[in-house]
Amino acid sequence: MSNLLRCFSVGATHVTPFSVGHSTRYASCKPISASVARMVLASGVYGCRGPSGGGVNSSVKVTNKYKFVHPLYALYVEHLHDMLRADAELEGLKLPGGRQLKSSAFADDTRAVTATTHASVRALRKQVGTFEKFAGARMNWHKTVALLPDLTAAPLFEGMHVQPMTEAASNLGIELPQTLTDGSQMEQLMRKAATRLALCGKTLDAGIFGRVLLANTAASAMLWYAAPVSTPSPVPQREYRMALSKFVWKNDPFAPHAIHRVAWRKLIQPKVGWGLGLIDPATQIQVLQLRTVIWLLLERDDAPWTILTLQTMAEAARLHPADMELALMQPAILTELKRGTLWSPFLQAWRSLAPLELNLPSSMDQILQQPLFDNPRIRDNGEPFPWAGPRGAFGKAWLKVGVARIADLWDLQTDDWQPETALLQQLAGQTHKRERLHQIQWAIPEEWLGALRTRQRFDKEWVALRFDDQTCLLFQGMARVGELWLIAEAWENPPSEAALGRPLVRSPRRDGWVPRDLVRSVSVVTDRKGLPRVTHQAFRPKKRPAQLAVDPAMWHWRKQGLQHHGLPLHQVSTKAIYRSLTTPYRIDQELQCRWACKGWLTGASPPQWSLAGWKSMASFLQSRPNVKHAGLLWLNIHLALPTNQWLAKRSSFSDGRWPHCDAECEDAPHVWSGCPPQQQFWTWWRQEVGGDIETMTPEEWADCLLIGPALRDPPIRGQRAYAIEIIRAAFLAAVWALRTQLIFQQRPPTFAALRAMCLASPNGHCGR
Repeated sequence: MSNLLRCFSVGATHVTPFSVGHSTRYASCKPISASVARMVLASGVYGCRGPSGGGVNSSVKVTNKYKFVHPLYALYVEHLHDMLRADAELEGLKLPGGRQLKSSAFADDTRAVTATTHASVRALRKQVGTFEKFAGARMNWHKTVALLPDLTAAPLFEGMHVQPMTEAASNLGIELPQTLTDGSQMEQLMRKAATRLALCGKTLDAGIFGRVLLANTAASAMLWYAAPVSTPSPVPQREYRMALSKFVWKNDPFAPHAIHRVAWRKLIQPKVGWGLGLIDPATQIQVLQLRTVIWLLLERDDAPWTILTLQTMAEAARLHPADMELALMQPAILTELKRGTLWSPFLQAWRSLAPLELNLPSSMDQILQQPLFDNPRIRDNGEPFPWAGPRGAFGKAWLKVGVARIADLWDLQTDDWQPETALLQQLAGQTHKRERLHQIQWAIPEEWLGALRTRQRFDKEWVALRFDDQTCLLFQGMARVGELWLIAEAWENPPSEAALGRPLVRSPRRDGWVPRDLVRSVSVVTDRKGLPRVTHQAFRPKKRPAQLAVDPAMWHWRKQGLQHHGLPLHQVSTKAIYRSLTTPYRIDQELQCRWACKGWLTGASPPQWSLAGWKSMASFLQSRPNVKHAGLLWLNIHLALPTNQWLAKRSSFSDGRWPHCDAECEDAPHVWSGCPPQQQFWTWWRQEVGGDIETMTPEEWADCLLIGPALRDPPIRGQRAYAIEIIRAAFLAAVWALRTQLIFQQRPPTFAALRAMCLASPNGHCGR
């Protein structure tokens, strides 16, 4: 293949040489350099799915008298992609199967691939000119960057900015600037995000909940675009995390000092678990990188970015591309990773997470697809056969000679094991091959072998008619009738070009008996149980599951971390991966012990606080319309209010007493109810307003002020608890604001000031 050029892009363009070949086991690109097919992999890494369902489809920067919203803009420029792909004179990247890749996109840049020949470049310019004429657009050729493997072809691209192609201009197979490759762009984005936080701190008056929201959206969201392909070094990550903490606690990410009132591990816990829901940048970067693996497993096997990604991954893992998908499903295979390759950090993180588990087989094809190693149902003396690691492990060695699944040992013609001589010949060079082969054959469950020998059809198995090449109609077997028939429910399979089809549509009028010998298995994934409406989607239905490198119906995402339930592979989202990577922390248990040690409560027993009470309190905080009030209550329950006592223990304060109250210790009980003016205020409130306070003793109301009605002893639930929380939140926020004002004025609080504050508040008479 001649040198190829990606030469059309308003923002940036690049050139890459390709060489394509075929392997006896897998049609793939022959060993390619790190600068190969960068734009092809962009669709997988960034997940920009176009209207056609396959690759990236973004808008080209054109000058037009109309203003397009983004979805229409993408559809608008899709015509240009179609024109480039349909031009026979334009020579693109040749892919397996006789196809060519002629155009792609990355973010807002449209890109084209062309050979460095006069005819191909002329065809490219002609198609762009036609698009300009009929679309009312104008191409800025002087902004177009042509990345050339050989600068002798530069005269072909007159009027464009020509750059030489270098190995440094790639990351994960995507043509990108070097700053994105080595992580320096992420470091720049982190500095910009911190600057934006500083601007938010100067212009917005936000409480702790509001600052977390700003940190997650206005600042950290800037990082997620580059995160899938760029990992900053540990030092910038640590500095940015420090900036986030300073912004949360000091409202200034560049403050020289800040007291971290609550540990970082608690801040990143979800709000329902009494955290703040702050997104951990390091975890989110890893999540966005691992998300690419999920997309890869659910993509069409003939998609260009799939082929090239598996090729580059296989090089990093020292495996054949045909075995790479199995290695992703069972990461224990991913040993001996090459150092310094594009995918090595990603694969190492995926191996550490090891998130996938096998389901019970639900068809004969799924039995054939069962891996022989690290399979919890194929055991040797109670333990699965390992891929690698322990002494004597031979799984990876067998994988390299093509023996890794039950299908590699089974003969579908005779419905029995393949001849032992043929298997031993395939395992030539392996140690103890006969003994190990017998061990594995004996370890396979007998019920699986029986199902294979009788070609059993399972209940609830999904099948399609053998002569239905388009797989327009699928059936789910409900019962077997003798040896020849199945009673099945019919489902229509809407047409789709994607690997994972659209949801199946129930077709009751086509229910009936289906001849068993005229159907074949298909892979269908089903939504997680417990949802109000369960949907089914076919996965590459034109192939049998045994012909797939990976059948997603066989696997599920296991529960770990904060992910409390397993998920089907097709339902794994970015949030699910983030939850799996986040270590859970029982904040409620720690707070119970800390409150018990304080000894401030008279009627409550903190060690016996119920989880329902904690969830009720968390629900109230999330539903509060005034997030500043919610933040104050959150700090109070975390024992993180900066009272004099708290500051004296955690800063340079030398005295924790309050000078205006006979030098009493200023702790949380003193701030909310122990100060004499406040005791006088609550006596007045009980007499004048009443409400729920009339039914409580002063001690019970003091406990209620400190921890809320849901956690006091006995707890208060329902509408009454909500009303008390509204009064409590408004009063505590007003008292805290008044206290701050008096501190600056160096004046003591008075009953008159508290009463005036209450009467001026819209919540002042809510107890009447």
